Formats: sequence, C-alpha cells, structure tokens
Amino acid sequence: MDKAMPVLEKEKVMRDIAKYLMKNPKTDTNAMRYVIYNELREEGIIGRVTDRKYGGTSAYDKIVSDEDALLINECIYDLLYSRVITPGVNAHELSLPFIHVSDVEKLKEYL
Repeated sequence: MDKAMPVLEKEKVMRDIAKYLMKNPKTDTNAMRYVIYNELREEGIIGRVTDRKYGGTSAYDKIVSDEDALLINECIYDLLYSRVITPGVNAHELSLPFIHVSDVEKLKEYL
C-alpha cells in the first residue's frame, strides 16, 4: 500500500469549510472534516482502490495523509481561536465537538 502524500492547500480548505458553515451554522467538528474528506474521495485521492496486476486483483483503501489531516484540524482550530466558530449548538450540547458560527462577517472573509 502506498503512503498517502499531502495534497491540500490551507486557503482552499478554509474556503470549503466556510462554504459548509454558511449552509450549516450549527454542526460539529467531525462534519467539517468529512466535507474535505468527501471532496478528496470524489477526486479519487482517497478511498477504495482496485488494482489488477498479473491476472490477480487486489483492493485497498487510500487514506488521507497525516499532513492533510493535521492541516484540516489546524483550519478548524484557526476558526475557533479567531472566534468565527464557538463551541456548542444548544443548552444541552455546549462543548466540542459541537460548534456554531458566532461571527458570520468574519466567516465571509474566507469565501
């Protein structure tokens, strides 16, 4: 199995997360990560791969690189520390991983 290579750029990740948050102002951090993972899956960068060699077939999963996973996390925490998003979605779920958009104007700067 090949080691995953980093492919993401911070500006694009921030823009894609911002687009998602504009449509989903109350969500959780995992959903924000999966937005980017789904894009990578659609582009064929990660996901199920089937190889046919020498008359045989093998299948494996290409996974997101450590560098890309950490970049996505960094983007989420940049939004948190700049107070674009804040933990919690309601009185019963006030902490991470649940978040809500707390400053729409700052969020628009990433679009």
